[in-house]
Amino acid sequence: MTFVLAMLIGLTAYLFGTVHWVIALVRRGWRQPAGWFAGTGVLLLPPTALTYFAGAFAGGLDVPEECGLSGHIYDGDYALAHRSDMFPLSHPCNAEHDLVSGWVNPTLAVLTLLMVGCAATAVVLALRRRRRPPAGTATRKEH
Repeated sequence: MTFVLAMLIGLTAYLFGTVHWVIALVRRGWRQPAGWFAGTGVLLLPPTALTYFAGAFAGGLDVPEECGLSGHIYDGDYALAHRSDMFPLSHPCNAEHDLVSGWVNPTLAVLTLLMVGCAATAVVLALRRRRRPPAGTATRKEH
């Protein structure tokens, strides 16, 4: 029950965050880019994690049984030699079939690149903004 309640609270918070992000985009909040890019990076974290977990747990707790249920023969030597819980994710039954769906690794790569790109862009833009003098102040060069 606690897990379900935590998931509902998390989902509600994520939906509010997404609505806030869309409102900021519509109101041209992206003109203050550092915060917008940081928020976008944060919003990309849950789908990235869910995609990773979808691939990491594709074989379930009993990979040979999952292979049998999917109609493929389990080759233990091949599976142990080619299994990967890091990128790219792979839980093979044999040389012809992998339990990790074909969409998982490309989606994980794109989401991770977008998340890192948004975070890096937010940092760069925040540093640039800090270095600029406030509008309306004149800077004097001393010789």
